[in-house]
Amino acid sequence: MALAGRTITGARCKLLIRGVEVGFATGISISENIQQQPIDILGEIDSVEIEPTGRSVSMTANLVRIKGETVQSLGIWPKVDGGTVEAVNFPAMDALILDSVDDSTVLYKVEGLKCQSRSLNVDARGVFSLNVSFIGLRMFDETNA
Repeated sequence: MALAGRTITGARCKLLIRGVEVGFATGISISENIQQQPIDILGEIDSVEIEPTGRSVSMTANLVRIKGETVQSLGIWPKVDGGTVEAVNFPAMDALILDSVDDSTVLYKVEGLKCQSRSLNVDARGVFSLNVSFIGLRMFDETNA
């Protein structure tokens, strides 16, 4: 049976990247994939086994765009005027999803993030949103699994 008061909701969560809270985050999506390869051999119609060949992690953060606050000023995207050197040398980042009711609780940690894409959306009656995607190395939950 589920424990009352133990449900994690968006109202409890906040996002930190490089130890800095990313203000007005409206959503976070993290995906971990383990690539599996079927082992097929001649003379057999069925695969004889399935072996893992890799792991990938991706994360998307949905942000409300605040005037004067850019992904560059937050330190999560290379500066465009830095050109190739800035993009190539831009350091990997770690992200934390914290329980804002109990800041000592790290719900998830994503290590080795590199920025991958950004897109924006605004319409006549909506909020200016910015979606930033990252690729990462590892993801851990609060049990370090």
